[in-house]
Amino acid sequence: MKELINLIDAEFSNKEDIFLDKYFKWKIYRSNFESKIEVPKSQLNKIIDNLNLYWKSTYGTDDVYSVNDTFLLVCVQEEKLVNYESGGYINCFSTMTFDEFGLNVFNIYLDDNDQVLEIGDFNFQSWKELDHIELVYLTVSKDPHLRFYYINSTSYEDIPFKLLNIYGSEGAQFLIELFTKIAKFSQSTDQKIDDKAVEIFDEVEKLIEKDKNYLKALEVLETYNEVENDLGFKLSNFKIYHFVKIECLAKLNKIDECLNYIDYCISYYKEDKEITSTSMFYKAIILSERGEFFNSLKYLNNIEELIDDNHSLKSEVLLLKKEILKEIEDNFIQIPRNERKMLLVSKETFRSSNESFIALNINNIRNLNFPMGHPQLNEVYVAHPRRSDYYLPLNNSSEELIVDRITELETLLQSLGATYLNISSNKSDINQEKSNEKKNVNVKVDVKIHGGEIDVKNVQDINSFSDLDSRISHTQSFQPFKKPYVPNDLVWYHSDLNWQKLARQRLEGNLLTHAEIISLSQVENISSQEIQTINADLKAFFVKAGVKYSKDIELESKSNKKQTWTLSVEFEDIRKLNEVHVQLNSEENITIDQTLNPYIAKYKEDVQFMLEDDGIIDEGERKMLDRKIEKYGFTKEGATQIEKELMFNNEELKYIEEYKILLAEGEIGEMERNILRRYAKRFNINADRQKDLEQNIN
Repeated sequence: MKELINLIDAEFSNKEDIFLDKYFKWKIYRSNFESKIEVPKSQLNKIIDNLNLYWKSTYGTDDVYSVNDTFLLVCVQEEKLVNYESGGYINCFSTMTFDEFGLNVFNIYLDDNDQVLEIGDFNFQSWKELDHIELVYLTVSKDPHLRFYYINSTSYEDIPFKLLNIYGSEGAQFLIELFTKIAKFSQSTDQKIDDKAVEIFDEVEKLIEKDKNYLKALEVLETYNEVENDLGFKLSNFKIYHFVKIECLAKLNKIDECLNYIDYCISYYKEDKEITSTSMFYKAIILSERGEFFNSLKYLNNIEELIDDNHSLKSEVLLLKKEILKEIEDNFIQIPRNERKMLLVSKETFRSSNESFIALNINNIRNLNFPMGHPQLNEVYVAHPRRSDYYLPLNNSSEELIVDRITELETLLQSLGATYLNISSNKSDINQEKSNEKKNVNVKVDVKIHGGEIDVKNVQDINSFSDLDSRISHTQSFQPFKKPYVPNDLVWYHSDLNWQKLARQRLEGNLLTHAEIISLSQVENISSQEIQTINADLKAFFVKAGVKYSKDIELESKSNKKQTWTLSVEFEDIRKLNEVHVQLNSEENITIDQTLNPYIAKYKEDVQFMLEDDGIIDEGERKMLDRKIEKYGFTKEGATQIEKELMFNNEELKYIEEYKILLAEGEIGEMERNILRRYAKRFNINADRQKDLEQNIN
């Protein structure tokens, strides 16, 4: 910067004022040796505002310049011109600025309050791209122009003398020499800076790749970036600086600091797609490693909108996205229920903007259960409040839950020795909370939510409980013979104190009759506020999908009363029941029973002996262990579990499971190999151990 200031100062000092007054019609402000320029504040603000106006309209970039920017030279001319239409005057404000990046020149027409009346001419020339300049006279108009030619290009741009505010060939020659010297100096300096930067980044790369000394690498980066150097540049001017810093912070496990710096890069360099997309990718990796899969997926989707299909980051984004989607779909029920309460069955997997629902790809739904005939594409489901893997259609979830609850209660009562059971509706006390759809829409996607379908053109007024009585109200008689018991597969029982009290009274006190009121409020699973948030998120989803949507679905409550049923039950006298019910063991209990085998410790010793030499069980050792399994009376599955515990730690077992899944899908190609490398990195497995684990499976 100081060298450029010296260069400009020398060029103007060589010219007498009489020359400048004759050929160079500007008010000139030059930067001093402290890189300060004494432009009147009112003029400087006007220059900044209008420069940003032109850059926005020409290049689409916001707030390129501010009062904190360092200008090397500012030339200003203000002139009053006659406005022949109005008979008054307009102000022509002309400016030429030099900074370390290039030349800006413009004029603009303002009123007396500095409001824009008319846009004038604007031109920017980059010192880095400038090859040489010629004085030319246009063929038709014969007007003199300076022609700017660009490096390694046949392209050029003409700027008229009038815009440059110069007169005569002498003035033109002065500017040609000045511009050329600045451009050549800048290009020479840029090359020196590039060479120095390469030297520094080579040093940092050695510290990272060879020495794994991320702390020292970070110190080198910060030192060269903060300390003033003879070339007057900062390392942060190079994109790679930000990427290396992010990597070092991540490797040093300074995750919060790393994420803060990534956010800074995304915000500060938002106009630079390369920095923004790469920073987002680093953040997506960190979030995925922390288990924040949906947040990671959001950043990957943003990256895909920023880059084209040929971008070097594209394949890595797709790879990580595939891995994350698999994690979400395989482990969906491990997500806390309140985060996955609402589910949209879609053609893609994502979380809505207000986090009111999660969408799952219909082709990849695993480990979830739905009513018969479901799931259906573009339908919204709500999680069962007591069964973590079960989802109900939202449009009739209350109805299904009350039926589910009453069915379980009947099972409990029958197991407790019921002889007579009657359920009847209290029809005078009916809740009519319904969803009214009041809109005229024409959509491409049919999404069903709480009684409304978005592919219709009418007003719906649906009573969600019109046929509920027919499913619930009934009378039954039983002839029990087993002693009362509580089934071990109930889901509502453990959270209902009344049912537990009823069971104790029956088991311990020979209860003979019982009656209670069952209310819909006992199973209400979603609030009106939740419905409103879902509406907003669905609308946003429709708009993004190109769906025409005119009005939200409205949830309206017509009554504060709740639908209720009366249950009456009679029980057999316990003294007349003789047969004892035998509860079946679950698979978990069977596994526990197997671990009581007295030969487990002996088999563990046998396996450890086989692993001592090379850490694997070869074919001969396998045959020996198979004989031991038969001798000790183990199941094959039980023995395999013991072997896994001794051969592999928990992280290695996780890797093996992922490897088996990919192996089952077919050949391990380059994409699958990259996925496995990511798993190995996540589970802290080095390349040699990774190879051993795969050979063991093969």
